[in-house]
Amino acid sequence: MVNSALVIIGKIGGPYGVQGWQHIHSFANPIENILHYQQWYVEVKGVWQSWQLIKGRRHGQGIVALLNGIDSPEVAMQFRNSPIAIARSALEALPQDEFYWTDLEGMSVISIAGEQLGNVHYLYENSTVDVMVVKNQNKERHIPFIIHDTVLKVDCEHKQITVDWDSAL
Repeated sequence: MVNSALVIIGKIGGPYGVQGWQHIHSFANPIENILHYQQWYVEVKGVWQSWQLIKGRRHGQGIVALLNGIDSPEVAMQFRNSPIAIARSALEALPQDEFYWTDLEGMSVISIAGEQLGNVHYLYENSTVDVMVVKNQNKERHIPFIIHDTVLKVDCEHKQITVDWDSAL
C-alpha cells in the first residue's frame, strides 16, 4: 500500500540487455515524463526502497531505464512487476480544473440530484476523453470526465465529485 507522500507513476517490467537496464511501464502522459524524476521509490516485498535513476530513454512503445546499483539482468529480475512511485512533493502544481488521476481515485461521486453513484475506482483515456470508472457495490458506470459538462464540481477537500449524469445509465 502506497502512503500519501508517494504517487505511483509506473511499474517495472523485465530486464533489458545485460547491464541491468529494465523495461518500464510508465503511467505518465506522455510516457517519457517518468524520466523527469531522478528519485524513484520501488516497492519490494511490501517495503518502499529509494532508487536513483541513472539513465532512461524511449524504446519502441515503452521506456527502458537504468537504476543505480542494478547492474545485471539477474538483479533487475528481482524488481519485475514492482510499482514505481515518486514523492508527491515532486509533482508540479496543476492549473485550476486539472487533476492528477491518483487524487481522483477513491472520491465519492454524486449526481446533481444528490444521488450517491459510487466511488471512483480508476480512470482511463478513451480516444480524446478521460473516463471515470465509478463503482457502487455491484454496479459499474463509465462516466466521461469532462469539466463543466459531465463533471460539474471536484471538491478535493471533501473528496467528492458532482456530475451531471443520470443514475439509470
